[in-house]
Amino acid sequence: MSKYQINVVSLLYDYEDYEAADDLVAGYIIAMLRKEGHSTSLNEISRGCEDEDLVKLMQNMPDVVVFTIPRTSNIPELVSFSRYVKSKKPECKIVLAGWSHHSAPMNTELIMEQCSDIDVIIRGEGENTVTELVDLFIKNENLSSCLGITYRDNGRIIANDDRPLGSLDELPFPARDSQLLHNYSSMWISSARGCLGNCAFCAIPATRTKNDPVWRGRSPENVVEELKYLNNTYNIKQFNFLDPTFEDPGHKGKERIRKIAELILESDLDITFLAHMRAENWSEDDSELMELLYLAGLESVLVGVEAGNNSSLQLFNKRAKVENYFSFVDLTSKFNINIDCGFIMFHPYSTFEDLTANADFLKRIGLADTLCTYSSKLYLFPNTRIYQKLQEDNMLLNQGEGIYTLYDYKFLDERVKRLSDKMLTVNTVLSEKAFFHFKGITKLVTYISRMRRRLLKSSVLGHEYLSDNLSILEEAVRDMRKDIDDLNHTWFLKCIDWVKNDGSDNEFSEILKDHLLKIEEKIYKVQKIQLKYGMSIQRSLKI
Repeated sequence: MSKYQINVVSLLYDYEDYEAADDLVAGYIIAMLRKEGHSTSLNEISRGCEDEDLVKLMQNMPDVVVFTIPRTSNIPELVSFSRYVKSKKPECKIVLAGWSHHSAPMNTELIMEQCSDIDVIIRGEGENTVTELVDLFIKNENLSSCLGITYRDNGRIIANDDRPLGSLDELPFPARDSQLLHNYSSMWISSARGCLGNCAFCAIPATRTKNDPVWRGRSPENVVEELKYLNNTYNIKQFNFLDPTFEDPGHKGKERIRKIAELILESDLDITFLAHMRAENWSEDDSELMELLYLAGLESVLVGVEAGNNSSLQLFNKRAKVENYFSFVDLTSKFNINIDCGFIMFHPYSTFEDLTANADFLKRIGLADTLCTYSSKLYLFPNTRIYQKLQEDNMLLNQGEGIYTLYDYKFLDERVKRLSDKMLTVNTVLSEKAFFHFKGITKLVTYISRMRRRLLKSSVLGHEYLSDNLSILEEAVRDMRKDIDDLNHTWFLKCIDWVKNDGSDNEFSEILKDHLLKIEEKIYKVQKIQLKYGMSIQRSLKI
């Protein structure tokens, strides 16, 4: 059998500032194709380098180009790139692919109607589909038997039946070609797909087909084998679990992650990791499990808080109540585990009462120290429950723009919309002042967690002295976060007053400028303490 040259293309548009940018969709597809003996290469396209990267893509004149979909808002770029590939080699087959929980819902037939250069779109998970698809390309056979695709046949657009989902343990470990290109300091890993949550804004339930299992997980042994492989092969010590909810499903899910933690410790793996969790799944009864995860390397949790008022939580169809978040923060704080929260400050139905309640909640719970939390806005994807509600309420914008599937919306209160729009300038500032973003403060907190864990495991002389130094740094960071909590809360309430009073753009800029100066003062004070005490701890522990 002749072997096609297949180029798999990853867009780095959403990853410019990340320390890990593994495209696991690309990695799994490449691994599957190589397992079947196909010559497969990874190409990347970066923002601002599109022309140069497209030339590189076509240097080996591939027979098939598979574009992975970071977000469906990137479809217009993929359409443009597909057009370029066809201009250089018209007979090249162009395929789009993405996980159902990795990219948002999309109208595959509409996309293909508007872009004649795309030959096939793989719906849902693509690992098994892509190998069958390539075999059919090579044999020049009809694609009617290939499940899980939408394709073009003699001018007609045909959607085949969905492909049943298989066991995740049967997949090869994803290829990590991107690591050879970038030498990232951390890596994504996927131990499960699906989620038992049913959030109104989330793409996962919106893309779930009727016969799909709600959740599937890899065995603990399979997960830890990949961790060991990545640690031994690339010396990676930091991992980000991509799972939508690490502890799903229920009691069985917690037993699965308990076994993962135990195997990490038994393997003497010196790693740390971040995971996504849902607050309502945890209580004080889980204290022993949380401690075990901490000892295995858990140092940060991303929890989808989304709102600090129950009316918004109800709109988002969140199962958690406000009190669940306080309990979860109390639980994780006992083990120096950092909390990053997903939050939706602005949505179409937001009132000033909602915004104030959110700000008060963030201050009370101690999660108000990152500006991006205050500037966050609902991302709206088609077919989600909240999309359907906005459609019913006639609040959708850009409905007729086809392939642009990241939708905008009206606000009930135009003043809230104005404030939301002004918060985009805050995001611009955060991109220029990296430490103000959540990653900067998270690094400080996880640094302390990492040092504390190493001290617990070490037998170095002067242990008590080092522990005292670390306690000084811990206290300084706690004080800084509390001070920034207060500053951010006060600043946001000023912003609400500004828009209520129809303030000028210059006034908003001055309010923000004054606020950032105050935050800088708090941050730099702690950085000096970190330099004084942190480096001595690292030297003593030989890190």
